[in-house]
Amino acid sequence: AESLRTDKATLREDFVQAGRTFIERPNAPYNELTSGGANLCGYKPGSVFEIALDVKENATINISSIMSDTDTDYDIRDGLKFEFDDEVLVPESLYFTWANVGGNYWEWKNVNIGNVEVSKGVHIFKITAITNRPNIDCFDFTAFKYGDKPFTREATGISIQTLPTKVAYNEGETLDLTGLTLKVSYNDFTSEIVSEGFVADKDVLDVDDNAVTITYLGFTCEFNITVGEVFDLVINEYKNVRLEAEDMDYTNIVLQEGFNNYNVENSSIASNGKGVGGLDHGYFEYKIKTEVETVLDVISSICKYEDHLSSDKISITVDDVEYTHEGIVLGHTEAHMWDNYKQFTTYVGNLDAGTHMVRINLLEGCNLDYFELQFKDPDAIDVDFVIRDFQNIRLEAEDMDYSNIALQEGFSHFNVENSGIASNGKGVGGLSDGYFEYKIKMNIEANLDVVSSICKYEDYLSSDKISITVDDVEYTHEGIVLGHTDAHMWDNYKQFTTHVGALETGEHTVRINLLEGCNLDYFELQFKQNIPSNGVVLKLGEPVKFEAENAEPTAWKNSGWGSNSTFVADDAEANASGGAFVTPSTGTYDANRKFSIVIYVPEDGEVTMTVAYCRGGKNTKTAAIDYSYVYQYRLDGEGGKLTCITENHTDSSLANWDWKEIQFTFNATAGMHTIEGHLDSKNADTTAGCPCIDYYLFTLNAE
Repeated sequence: AESLRTDKATLREDFVQAGRTFIERPNAPYNELTSGGANLCGYKPGSVFEIALDVKENATINISSIMSDTDTDYDIRDGLKFEFDDEVLVPESLYFTWANVGGNYWEWKNVNIGNVEVSKGVHIFKITAITNRPNIDCFDFTAFKYGDKPFTREATGISIQTLPTKVAYNEGETLDLTGLTLKVSYNDFTSEIVSEGFVADKDVLDVDDNAVTITYLGFTCEFNITVGEVFDLVINEYKNVRLEAEDMDYTNIVLQEGFNNYNVENSSIASNGKGVGGLDHGYFEYKIKTEVETVLDVISSICKYEDHLSSDKISITVDDVEYTHEGIVLGHTEAHMWDNYKQFTTYVGNLDAGTHMVRINLLEGCNLDYFELQFKDPDAIDVDFVIRDFQNIRLEAEDMDYSNIALQEGFSHFNVENSGIASNGKGVGGLSDGYFEYKIKMNIEANLDVVSSICKYEDYLSSDKISITVDDVEYTHEGIVLGHTDAHMWDNYKQFTTHVGALETGEHTVRINLLEGCNLDYFELQFKQNIPSNGVVLKLGEPVKFEAENAEPTAWKNSGWGSNSTFVADDAEANASGGAFVTPSTGTYDANRKFSIVIYVPEDGEVTMTVAYCRGGKNTKTAAIDYSYVYQYRLDGEGGKLTCITENHTDSSLANWDWKEIQFTFNATAGMHTIEGHLDSKNADTTAGCPCIDYYLFTLNAE
């Protein structure tokens, strides 16, 4: 194309000003992508280019071109006009693409302009720029019929025109080619679209299938598919999965002689009131995806009228490894009841996160009640609790283990008593002394507080009744007076807190000591984030207030804060929340006044921060002030300022303690974050008045 005459073309003004011409020579390596190392560009709409062809014999000629453009919003049919003598040629529809990767401005496309029958002689091919001006690399003229030489139309290849309607499958599904069409190209530079007659190399799909090859007229092409795994169970938490026998799949089970179907039998002893008989041997198979590392135990509940060993009946196979158990003796009851279901456990052990095949093997005939797959926390083996995040664990007295508690004289067992005041409607009495012990594994560092709820009819001190021991260190609390109500109600449960303090990661032994007899309601182990004095713990969906006077100054102009300055004020006329507010002004403004608030976010989400502010108590300033600019906030000192979502945050009438609210929003991941506030002096000047802050409200919404 760089050989074309340009006497009927006009160069763009910006090219003229830059001293450029119609010829563009890309730098390496992009020069290697163009024929001849150059291309035609820079022309304006209305430009015309002509090519003269001297045809020596009658012929049929295909004309094509290689072009590119960074403008991707037009069809080549609309952008350029192509004429051969007096015949207008309409090219195949084409839109350019351009990804601007690595400075490559030339994503060259082949433009099939069309076929034309040409008589012997000289002809003119003309290109006119209508609305657009793509870069032109070259034109190709191919005579596929020439003179008297014979010509046979033949296919030269196939490509995907439209994909099938369905390209995402689950394993085991059958390939569906509905909607698939092919473009068949021929040696006369024409093409046609076909929607049938082709064959695929896939039928029933497997998870390893990711492409389908299509064959037509001896040519092949392919398209991509996705095939997802199908799981019988997906384990993303530690739990037990009960498989009731009457609901299981007996495809791989051989029936006993004389049975043409498995037999569901009613049983008052069976787990769900039903058992299944008539079985001989076989297996049940489950494809399981574990998204967490886990420990698998399998509980089986079966029966046999005769005295057979359970280990001769059931085994478990996981990933081709068979697991057995120590057999127990089956058999009927003394009253000859056949459905004497017995339970036993097969210990499989650790399963990594991933895909596992679990088989329950029926080795010999027996009646089935259920199987239970128990997916356990590996960290929780031999411990009572695993602490992975900050949480409270409520221990209701009626559910606790009293093995290490001595009973009061005259009691043969601890006494569960109904109470309208107790946490769960029940309390426990009849106790003398002893302890409750819990092994706890800490996966995080946290502070431990223990809340106790107990009662005693007489006026005793709570500190004489309860203490907490952690790793052989005893912790006490400042006792409160127990005792009955004025109406002599005995269950006057009272709560108090024993502060243990920081627990490091690792295993700890926590004992709740019962020093003397009393009635118990509950104990609550509270594992808390160590929040600094300028910090606040957010709650999902619940506003949490933080008083502005608790913010931490980080770069105030003078060193005082509180008693040594006027930054914290308690003017009674202000009617401020908490009785105080922040007034970061002593008459002299400083653009570097900064303060910080630490927030603990329990889970990912969007945080709305509401700020209560005013211009100042006795201030008579009336100049408009943009409060979204005076107080600028950033999360963790990164990025731009937080987004203000209050529509009208400019005000000129915030005097006489006229507190208003302005809101900001931001996204935060779970964990500790610091919000840095910055008093900007560009708006906080003596014209605007003293901007005061009363409090902050933080609301966390789930992501």
